[in-house]
Amino acid sequence: MKNIKKADIKKIKMIVCDLDGTLFNHQKNITKNTIDYLVNLQQNGYILVLATGRFYYELEPFIQKLQMKKFNGYIVCCNGLTVYELASNKIHKFDYLEREDINELIKIAYSFKLNIRTNYNNSYQNIVTRCLYYIAPIITKVFAKRYPNLVFYRYNDAIDWQQVGKLCFIARPGKLNKFVKHLNSQYNQRYQIYYTSPFCVEIVRQNVNKAYAINYICQKLSLSFDNVLAFGDGGNDELLLSKAKIGITMKNALPKTLNKAKYISNKTNNQDGVLDCLKELFDTNLKV
Repeated sequence: MKNIKKADIKKIKMIVCDLDGTLFNHQKNITKNTIDYLVNLQQNGYILVLATGRFYYELEPFIQKLQMKKFNGYIVCCNGLTVYELASNKIHKFDYLEREDINELIKIAYSFKLNIRTNYNNSYQNIVTRCLYYIAPIITKVFAKRYPNLVFYRYNDAIDWQQVGKLCFIARPGKLNKFVKHLNSQYNQRYQIYYTSPFCVEIVRQNVNKAYAINYICQKLSLSFDNVLAFGDGGNDELLLSKAKIGITMKNALPKTLNKAKYISNKTNNQDGVLDCLKELFDTNLKV
């Protein structure tokens, strides 16, 4: 990381971290050294926000380890759909995908032969092509620890998803790119579309974005993006990284996200890249 001004560092009051590909290593854990440093930052008055595509029930062990309730932190879930204020247990919600949206997007996905995933009633549920459906028991076994309640449907099975935070579409990059191009030409003002990997895009309503959620928190605390340090690695982080006073893109980020980066970490998520950046920025200012 180069060219970050000391004056900009002094303005920082809020630290926002994405999880997968950022704060999490490849084992989906946060290292003890990183946890200890983030707790120390909170003890020194910095506000910690976890901003993720995941859901709240998946984050509770990390909220506890990071002592975020004690220090009045915030959680942003499902790419900005919900904001949890841990001090008061208040929840602010933006717009869900409703049944009409869900059915319409599923129908389009069928025409491109994509696999579909969502979280419904705290269960990851999947609509998959015939080939994947037949190996669903193997997939369930392999991912049992991370996704204990996997559900699989075949194309055209009766599915009753009334309201979801996001839909994920999974396929080879070529198919996925054609699907995204079609959606952008037909529904540009209705949905936000984020690449989380070359093989996966996530779709939410137009007003759902991590940046909008962080702006909501800033307004509550009489802060602005000038007071925000943010870390991320994917398409769902790009607007936040561009708006934050210091937006740091992880070295392991998607190429499209790296191309838009203001600052890039020296290390990857699997090398404690966030911790390395935090030490570089704050070591001289922290009280132990």
